[in-house]
Amino acid sequence: MSSVLFIGDDSTLPRVLQAHFQNFKGITVEAVNSTEAGLEKLVNGMYDVVISDHGIPGINGIEFLKTLRASGNETPFILFTADEDKEIVIDALNHGANYYLWKGEYSETVLAELDTVVRRFAGERQAVTANGEFEKRYRSLFENSDAATVLLDKKGTIAFANKRFEEFSGYAREQLASMMWMDFIAPGDLERIKELFGKRYAHHEETSRSHQFRFVRRNGDVRDVLVTNVIVPGTDKQVLSLIDVSDWIRVERALETERERLNVTLHSIGDGVIVTDRDSRVTLLNRVAENLTGWREGEAIGRDLIDVFRIVNEKTHEPHQNPVDMVVRSGNVVGLADRTVLIARDGTERLIADSGAPIRDTGGNIDGAVLVFRDVTGE
Repeated sequence: MSSVLFIGDDSTLPRVLQAHFQNFKGITVEAVNSTEAGLEKLVNGMYDVVISDHGIPGINGIEFLKTLRASGNETPFILFTADEDKEIVIDALNHGANYYLWKGEYSETVLAELDTVVRRFAGERQAVTANGEFEKRYRSLFENSDAATVLLDKKGTIAFANKRFEEFSGYAREQLASMMWMDFIAPGDLERIKELFGKRYAHHEETSRSHQFRFVRRNGDVRDVLVTNVIVPGTDKQVLSLIDVSDWIRVERALETERERLNVTLHSIGDGVIVTDRDSRVTLLNRVAENLTGWREGEAIGRDLIDVFRIVNEKTHEPHQNPVDMVVRSGNVVGLADRTVLIARDGTERLIADSGAPIRDTGGNIDGAVLVFRDVTGE
């Protein structure tokens, strides 16, 4: 619902306006006959458009406009005047009037023009008010967030940054207010992030909200960050929240290095090595194990151990118990029974010696097992 305040001693115009707008849902007209009453209404209430007669008793419409603007009130202002002096119009526009109309016969043409102007100004006023309420509501949430958070306009300019972003970036909020957020992206990541965010803005929910890139701080320090962006419904704004994941990535890289080193070590051992998870699924097979079992590592990974590592009693050919099951149940290192035979994929049989040991996670829980075995046929 849009509301219009009419100020003037001409009782005809507000009646005409009320009669005109009552036929159209969404606009109400309230009228007062003095500037004092008008100012009181504007102090105590919210209006989307003010229509003022220039010839108000006491101070005229332009003086009333000056008073209104001096108080900080930016409500759209339409001046009605019977005087066709262009100097009055220029003076009104120079002091903040948004539109003017010559007073005269209230024809359908004049009312249609006024209807269009009122609806446009009311819509713009409500949009500004809605955005203002949005920013007030979200600023409180941003300011109390543990994440470095910014509000962006459609062009990607920072409209608001919280304290955490200020501290993380190294820039004061006054400086951030005119910066583009992509200025913080390391050159090597810039084109990738531009493309991802372009797709996000165009397709909203159809694309990922989170991306990782390198963030360049004011002092030149480069940090790895995970950014999550949300398109604010009904607006052209985006909310970005950044989390510094540098330490986590450093730990991950160190672990990856250790995993790679372990992998190289296991593949270099002179004995056959098979690693499984706790469900007895193969996760690693070194070169010696490939030769003894007849399985290539890429084929064996994910298979049940008993498919790859077929072991039987030398004399009876009865299958032996799965050594990983024995390790998981006991939690200890276990050895195979004497005279154990490994049957390779091509049917070749070899006498082997074998042991299995549990693999434990940081909490001490068994996460899998490692089997080490060798060919003892000729011994």
